[in-house]
Amino acid sequence: MRKFLFQLAVTAGSQRCTVLSWRCRVRVRNHGWLLFVGLSLVACKPDGSQSKVSSAELTPLSPEEQLVRVSMALRGVRPSSADLALVQTDPDALMSLAQAYAESDDFATTAEDLFAEVLRMRSIELQLPNVIGDAGVYIGSQQDVRHALAEEPLRIVGEVVRQDMPLTTLVTADWTVLDDVSSEIWSDHDYDPEQGGVQVVSHTDGRPAAGVLSTNGFLLRHESNGGNFNRGRSSVLSETFLCDVYSNRDIPIAGALTDPDAVAAAINTDPACVACHQSVDPIAATFFPLRNRLDPNQITGAYDRGCEDLSRSQSCYPVSMYYPEYANYWQEVDMRAPGYFGADAADLQDVGAHIAQDPRFSSCMARRFAAYLTQRPIEAVPAEEVAALQQVLLDSQMSARALAVAVVTNPSFLASEVGTEPTELQIIRPEQLDRMVEDLTGLHLAVAVNDNVGDIPLMADDVLGFRAMSGGIDGASVTLPTHQPTPTKLLTIAALAEEGAGHVVDHDLAASSGERRLLMTVDSTTTDEDIVRAELVHLHGRIFGTIVTPNSPDVDDALALWQAVADADSPQLAWKTVIAAMLQSPEVLFY
Repeated sequence: MRKFLFQLAVTAGSQRCTVLSWRCRVRVRNHGWLLFVGLSLVACKPDGSQSKVSSAELTPLSPEEQLVRVSMALRGVRPSSADLALVQTDPDALMSLAQAYAESDDFATTAEDLFAEVLRMRSIELQLPNVIGDAGVYIGSQQDVRHALAEEPLRIVGEVVRQDMPLTTLVTADWTVLDDVSSEIWSDHDYDPEQGGVQVVSHTDGRPAAGVLSTNGFLLRHESNGGNFNRGRSSVLSETFLCDVYSNRDIPIAGALTDPDAVAAAINTDPACVACHQSVDPIAATFFPLRNRLDPNQITGAYDRGCEDLSRSQSCYPVSMYYPEYANYWQEVDMRAPGYFGADAADLQDVGAHIAQDPRFSSCMARRFAAYLTQRPIEAVPAEEVAALQQVLLDSQMSARALAVAVVTNPSFLASEVGTEPTELQIIRPEQLDRMVEDLTGLHLAVAVNDNVGDIPLMADDVLGFRAMSGGIDGASVTLPTHQPTPTKLLTIAALAEEGAGHVVDHDLAASSGERRLLMTVDSTTTDEDIVRAELVHLHGRIFGTIVTPNSPDVDDALALWQAVADADSPQLAWKTVIAAMLQSPEVLFY
């Protein structure tokens, strides 16, 4: 294997630091070989990445490195060997490949991941009962229920991107997306049980159509407790789609916050409180017809009572979430009338329509996609970059595809240096790691617990999985991702690399050539050096995205590792060792 010795840039808060001396070494373990890495952090200085730079100051990555970065950012998978060969001979093909990647299902999944992070939808706390005691009601495993609840609003995102609808559809759609489990949880929709599967459906209860905002999954995740009266939902709406974050405002607090009467009075009389509540409350008022919360105990309690009263006050499956009779309840609690930042808005549908026309929406979407795809804090995206991307969005009729392509083909994103300083490398997210390993090896790592708990996807779950531990969020206690090579992230990658390598080698050596994933030409007894070298060339391209020759130093190092294991055990274990080492290499961890 190659010995890694290089420097790279990472950010730590407002500091820009250089990482030096990353070197790999390999040791034997009972059932394989493992790659271990070490690093040292030195010399931090203020981050200047937000300053505008000219193209003359940029040192571009190689065409192959650019393609890897574009493919990983948009899809979370490595580019094919054919795509690598194409950009090697024609670097200008990068743009057409980026556009093709943006049309893929994997990019739609990336967009879902983006909004899952922003809305904190894939939360460990998002759960309703899947089995109801003596009633014998079973609607699926616990994992099936949690997945159905979390994915409903995200599937709207995926459908909008997949069909290249305007991004404004996120807040104006008169449809939602349910699967067979969520269709049993929720009432009042036209899901077809005979067709089954995931379906685009319409609500039949007359609720205002506001895309993600009127989905039951969003309402359940962002519930409204006690005297909050939907203000939290209003705040989430503002932060997500307008990038206007109420919690960032400096508000002097005076008086007793434990006295509800004093708080209610201050909302309408204290200037510091009025400044926020005059815009928060009118939007919050439009949520009143939609159920404020749904606790698991409400459902189990309703079944304990025998579900004898099937009125809207009950919570037996299927559950209703829309109560038009409460539309004017804002008057009872002395709140402001429905509205949208001073404009008239009779209901949530009007709010969604206002958001779609609000210039802050297109600006916010530009900022959100740029921040997510380039792994920057949203406030670190420069205003001039946001303005340029916003114009791309407007010119493309609000196409997420066009926006994302503009982000990932920006020369600054595809540069290795700005002036004499190295640019920040991107680090693989847990969702990307999951898709990449499955694409390369065919392995989707999950644990089958039992029929009640279900199959837990280890890279996309935090109950038993490793998502938050490997840099992601759990949507509750961990709400911001970590874009650093933490020890737990490295351990997770090592475990996944071992499992993936063992899986793909066993599969490929038993499969016909047309069904193989990584090993294209060798079999379990191949020891011919030329054939082994040719296979290693292919693996470098497929896993690392680098084009090497059979006699290159990289292949020499990989061959030495392969030969040592083959001599001690077998060619089959040698391939598992080499692939496991490659899958946890810094060239996979970073892109």
